[in-house]
Amino acid sequence: MKNFINIFVLVLGLCFGARFAIAQIPIQNSDADILSVVAVIDQNEIQMAHMVEQKNVNRHILDYAKMLDRDHNKNLDQDQKLSQELGLTLGENSGTAGQLQSDGNKGMAALSSLDQVSFSREFISDMIKGHTDVLNWIDNQQAQNERVKRFLNETRKYISKHLKKAQYIQVHVL
Repeated sequence: MKNFINIFVLVLGLCFGARFAIAQIPIQNSDADILSVVAVIDQNEIQMAHMVEQKNVNRHILDYAKMLDRDHNKNLDQDQKLSQELGLTLGENSGTAGQLQSDGNKGMAALSSLDQVSFSREFISDMIKGHTDVLNWIDNQQAQNERVKRFLNETRKYISKHLKKAQYIQVHVL
């Protein structure tokens, strides 16, 4: 029987605020499912970073977006490489991962219509909430393969770095 923990994760890369649809993300039952969800998180964050780079935002938020783009691209590459080496197929367009991808696209569309000041404020607020939720999600995964466990630990490190940077921006810049 599937072991579900109701962790509320906001979606755009699991990283959007409460005004968007909230998904209940269960503990994934396979390493392939875990890696699929992480891949969608990375893809959504990359897309969001590209959208931020097109906005007229202050340099702190632009630098933050560039960090998201760089780190999530690196993590996505590692995710795909690990999946291939382990012979796992990522189901990025189905199940939980597919829903996250769809919700992320909706969240981006909603944020894109905001003016510069509102966009910056909402974007950082959403990043704080979302990265907190992703950390909680990671902490509750039960990967079977040691390499997947190590990958999640490395992913956790950069998600934590993103959270701390977003919190700094919220307090000291906005």
